[in-house]
Amino acid sequence: MTTAPQPVQVAPAPAAAYRATTAQHLITIALAWWLLAGLFLDGWDSFDCLVHPSKRSMSNTDSD
Repeated sequence: MTTAPQPVQVAPAPAAAYRATTAQHLITIALAWWLLAGLFLDGWDSFDCLVHPSKRSMSNTDSD
């Protein structure tokens, strides 16, 4: 005959243990804006090189 395992009593963590501070939120927002701005500018440069082929040689530093 098998026995059922006894339930383990785990104390719940306090709610504040998993919450970020205001400073952490602001840092996250600033980094997200920095990332989005970088992606936008990188895409803009790629688009600009497609529209104006003469600018392609300026952004490409490889000279063959």
